[in-house]
Amino acid sequence: MVPRTGSRTTADRLCGGTSLDIGCGYGPLTVAVAGASPDSTHWAVDVNDHALEHCRRNAERLGVRGVRCARPEHVPDDVRFDFIVSNPAIRIGKPQLHAMLRHWLDRLVPGGKAGLVVHKHLGADSLQRRRWLGEQGWPTERYASQTGFRILCRTTAQDG
Repeated sequence: MVPRTGSRTTADRLCGGTSLDIGCGYGPLTVAVAGASPDSTHWAVDVNDHALEHCRRNAERLGVRGVRCARPEHVPDDVRFDFIVSNPAIRIGKPQLHAMLRHWLDRLVPGGKAGLVVHKHLGADSLQRRRWLGEQGWPTERYASQTGFRILCRTTAQDG
């Protein structure tokens, strides 16, 4: 498994500190982030146990350290994140997507960053341009656009 360009670009932009990959799947973002920040803790969450096992195996096979694969409910409530990455599960529906993003983005530390990799045909522009993220108090910029994917970045205020 070799992380794609969007995964590597997102990892390079956000590395350092405790990370979270929301909906990690088989782990391309997790592996890219853990490889770029090997001395940190990297939470990889998914509701699919099969995906978590693939992520765990990929991290082990590639020799990346600090990866903790877990179902969302198994991440302790007091854990906060310096950065969050996700290729979010857009097709779960807007109410579920919005609830998922609210739950995790609120756990960023002051000055923390989030990077969302979203295909332009699956709602990247509506998340950013139509202001849903901004309306929630998470102003977002488009960091990059590659092969149809948008990388949306959000930084929390330093004072929380």
